[in-house]
Amino acid sequence: MKRHHQSGFTLIELITVIVIVAILATFALPRFANLQQNSRVAVLQGMQGSMRSAIAVARVNALANGLSVLPSNPGNSAQDSHLIQMEGFSVEVDWRNLCPESSGERGDAKDMYHFLNLTESTLTITSDITSTNTPQINTLNGQIQLWYGNRYTVVGYDLDQNPSRNVNYYSNLNPGCYVFYDSFGLPECTINMVTDEC
Repeated sequence: MKRHHQSGFTLIELITVIVIVAILATFALPRFANLQQNSRVAVLQGMQGSMRSAIAVARVNALANGLSVLPSNPGNSAQDSHLIQMEGFSVEVDWRNLCPESSGERGDAKDMYHFLNLTESTLTITSDITSTNTPQINTLNGQIQLWYGNRYTVVGYDLDQNPSRNVNYYSNLNPGCYVFYDSFGLPECTINMVTDEC
């Protein structure tokens, strides 16, 4: 009688494979789980770096044009003296610190979000940062959102549309995944990045 030799895995071989897969999963899965968080943080770091560069260029430009920090607000039309030219556009720098205003009343051709390579063609924005209508921007790696007004720019992920999460929520640097720019800061404008909910 002919014997058929059955091929397959023994129980010990199956258990060994399962143990190896479990060990690999223990080390590999946390790394894959952090990919989204790491990419969001990297995008925000890029935004923060772009803001810092815009501030440095605006200050050098303002100083080269003879502007200086003023002790008080020069007022409406006198603010025209704090317009500078950057990349072919007018930009209003704040009289307190020579930082580009988030959105200048006078030189609003270029707002802070323009320096982040976000343009009207890629986003829907609201000019009222306290609005509960948070716009979506379909760009970069996921849904990035923008709020901006004359003083503040908030750019990040999952910006809450809850009315209680308005500019005060973000200016207090509460939990989230965003970069917060305050162009009126004294003596310096400020850029803060919050990443605890990325």
